[in-house]
Amino acid sequence: MATTKIVLDLQSDLVLTSPSITTPLGIVASDIAYGTSNVSVELGDLSTDLSQEVVDRSTAVSAEASSRVSGDLSLNDALDGEESSRISGDASLTTRVSNEEVARSTADASIVTYLDAEVSAEESARVAGDASLTTRVSNEESNRLAADVSIVATISNNASADESLENRLSTEEVTRSTADASIVTYLDAEVSAEASTRLAADVSLEAYVDAEVSGANASVDTRISTEEVTRSTADVSLNTKIDSEVSTLNDTIADEISTEASTRLAADVSLDSALDAAETSINTVMSTETDNRESADLSLRDDIAAETSRAEDAELSLESVISTETSRAESAEASLATEISAINAADFGRVGSNPAPDGVQTQFDLDDDIQIDTEFVYLNGLLLEQGLGNDYTVVTDPGDSTRITAINFNSAPEATDKLAFAGNILA
Repeated sequence: MATTKIVLDLQSDLVLTSPSITTPLGIVASDIAYGTSNVSVELGDLSTDLSQEVVDRSTAVSAEASSRVSGDLSLNDALDGEESSRISGDASLTTRVSNEEVARSTADASIVTYLDAEVSAEESARVAGDASLTTRVSNEESNRLAADVSIVATISNNASADESLENRLSTEEVTRSTADASIVTYLDAEVSAEASTRLAADVSLEAYVDAEVSGANASVDTRISTEEVTRSTADVSLNTKIDSEVSTLNDTIADEISTEASTRLAADVSLDSALDAAETSINTVMSTETDNRESADLSLRDDIAAETSRAEDAELSLESVISTETSRAESAEASLATEISAINAADFGRVGSNPAPDGVQTQFDLDDDIQIDTEFVYLNGLLLEQGLGNDYTVVTDPGDSTRITAINFNSAPEATDKLAFAGNILA
């Protein structure tokens, strides 16, 4: 017996209304065991079943269509939200980059201002130091000039003292000469007086002798001889006294002249020592001042070199920071462009997962596989970052590493957390 089967394509949109067999092919009435009436009954039941199936299918298709429309609307809302979030993120990134540029520009200006202020302050300090040094050198020159004038005055005074000493020596010589002349005059007068006295005595003696001649010639001769001896002794004593006085005067004058010469020589030696000491002190001060000035110049050059090196290092560091920030921004923009491109892909969509979060489970299997590097994982509306040191890692198909089959969180989500997954869905 032949069996008639009518199969409807589940994906077909055609709906059968009161179907009937008009021209059967390969089937004749004799092939139907039940007869025409039975076939009519069967056909009626089949028609009823088909009608009910069509209604059920139509209802299911309508429900599926509504679900798909609702899903599409939800997906569109999610995409709109994601797009808004991305636009907001782009605006925030642009604002942050702009703020960073302003901050860097402000920092550059601040560094330049600081360096200008530091260099200006250093130049002012060095100019003040040079002015102070010039003033000190000028004061030192003035002091040295005053000291030289004082030394010249001292030398002049010593010259005056020498002249005074010469005047005193000349006066002393005149005095000594006058004294010598006076002594000579005195001695001459004394000798003359003594000679007169002696002459008078001799005359008196002669007269006396003449008077006494007659009585005592022998006594007279003796007395005369004695007197002559006495007079000779007195003359010798007088001459010795005169020689002693003259020698004493000459020795005193010689001692005074020697003492004055020694004092003068000692004063000259002391003056020479003072001049040598003053010259040595001036040379020492000038040498010290020259060394200090050269040391200050070297220190200034070292400070300027150090400041220049520090500024260059700061500029290099700033350039490195700007380069790093530029690279980071470009990388973020590239990543954002990649994510936007992934979102705009035709096969991008939201996928479900299981099991539900419970605060223990960390791995969640995806209902559909997602292409690697296109996944978006949200926790309570916040986009998470992939990586061992970040928020999650991906689990790929052992046979195809480009297919993400599950998401493994680094920390187990709580039961109250809401998870969402999206990406380029693979068939």
